[in-house]
Amino acid sequence: MRRDPLPGLINAHAHSPMTLLRGMGGDLPLLLRWLREVIWPAEARLRPADVRAGMELGSVEMLRAGVTTSAEMYFSGESVAEAVLAVGSRVVLARP
Repeated sequence: MRRDPLPGLINAHAHSPMTLLRGMGGDLPLLLRWLREVIWPAEARLRPADVRAGMELGSVEMLRAGVTTSAEMYFSGESVAEAVLAVGSRVVLARP
């Protein structure tokens, strides 16, 4: 019996390098408070190598779930592209 593979899923809006920030400030009740107090300060400390590592992790997690392509909006676009090429997934890359 021949089985044709299913097409890969697409994550149409992603910030995959943020996998590194998972769980930070999860107890804050408001989006803007979470962004101002936790996420934006943490992102200000990220370097291109951090963004690449987060994108690699996010890409591997997506591939394991059947997501082969993501539309990414994140800074350090070159690091995002390098990570995707290293992992073997696909990306539509836009400026944040």
